[in-house]
Amino acid sequence: MPTVAERRGLDRCPVDVHDPAQSRWLEACVWPDQTDRFARLRAALAVARTVALELRTGDAVADTGALVRAATAHPVVTNTWVLNYLSGPERRAYLSVLEACGRDRDLSWVFAESPVLVPELPVADRRETASCLVLVRWRDGRRSVDHLARCHPHGYWIQWT
Repeated sequence: MPTVAERRGLDRCPVDVHDPAQSRWLEACVWPDQTDRFARLRAALAVARTVALELRTGDAVADTGALVRAATAHPVVTNTWVLNYLSGPERRAYLSVLEACGRDRDLSWVFAESPVLVPELPVADRRETASCLVLVRWRDGRRSVDHLARCHPHGYWIQWT
């Protein structure tokens, strides 16, 4: 496994996992009939509290490029179920930002998103109804796409390809 040199997060309204009130807010967002998700969220919060992370307030389209360019090691952009909350023009702009960054330096992008809801994604089948876990790599300015798995949006199952 590669060594993680730095961790940076970007969110319009970041949640401080060290603040009990903000952690409770996240718990309030879990559907009440899915009690298993409470346990996973609490476990994820416990892990997040042990990891040094620089969390910035910002916009995915406007600020991702600057974060990638500022990375001191190989940047890996990750997002899960984020792009469906952006408009079509915003999604296209986000992908353009990643393409521009990938032309300038080696970059990896790992996403778990729904091709049906985000038709701009670089996936083989835009009609896929499950979320797709995909690795997009730019090396020497060239992009390659590897479909890693189909998965449930809440983590109930994963089918590796």
